[in-house]
Amino acid sequence: MYVPLRSDLIGVWHYPVWHYLLLDGDDVIALDTGMDICAWRLRRWFHKTGRRPNQLRAILLTHGHLDHAGCAGSLQRWSDADVYMHPADEPILRGAFPYRGWSRVAGILEALGRPVMGYRVPRIDHELADGDELPFWGGLRVIHLPGHTPGHVAFYSESKRILFLGDAALVAFGRASFPLPIFNVDGAQLRETICRVVDLKVNWVYPSHHNFMRHNVMEDIRRYSAAKAAAVDHEG
Repeated sequence: MYVPLRSDLIGVWHYPVWHYLLLDGDDVIALDTGMDICAWRLRRWFHKTGRRPNQLRAILLTHGHLDHAGCAGSLQRWSDADVYMHPADEPILRGAFPYRGWSRVAGILEALGRPVMGYRVPRIDHELADGDELPFWGGLRVIHLPGHTPGHVAFYSESKRILFLGDAALVAFGRASFPLPIFNVDGAQLRETICRVVDLKVNWVYPSHHNFMRHNVMEDIRRYSAAKAAAVDHEG
C-alpha cells in the first residue's frame, strides 16, 4: 500500500512495517526497504510512475533488521543505488550478530526468514555516524539511537521539521511505546537514547511501526522523558 503523506513523501506499508520514499526532484530516496519479498512492489511503483531504476539515488537504513533492510540488496542490484547504514549493524546484515538474552528470539526469526525470502546482503557504500548531514531531501541529519540495535539511527529533516524514528519507538493504538524486549539488544539503552530527540523542532514523527497515529508522537516522547527525569530527581 502506497500512501501520499506530502507532495514529496510516500509512505509504503508492507505488513508489519512502514518505510518511506522521499521524492527529491527527479530522484527518489528509499528510507528503509521492507523485506525482500517487497522488492517487486517497489519496482512496480517505479514503472507505474514512469521512473527509471537509476532514479533511486540512495537507500538509507535505520538499522539492519530483516523487515527494514530485507530487500536493500535486491534493490541495490536493480538500481545500483548506494546504501547508507551505521557500521555497528553490519553484522546483523550478514547474520553474524551475537544476539543475547531475549533478543536471541529476534536472531532466530531472522535466521529462519533469510532463506525463505531469498535475502541478499547489501553492500554498505557509506557508513553513517551521529551528526552526519546527508545531502538529500533538503538535508537529513543522522541521529544515532542505539538500543534497539547497536547501530540504529533516526533521520531528521530540520527544514521540513520531520523525524523518521525507525524502531526507537512505535505507535500502537495511538500512543508511543517501545518495541517488545525480544527485538531490542539493550532495552535500558533504548530508553535512555530516545530522550536525545526531545529538543528537536518536529511537527511530525514517522516511526516504522504504527497504527491509529493521529497526533505528533513527539508529545508522548517528551512526556516520557520528563517523567524519567523527574523520577531520577526524586531518587536523588
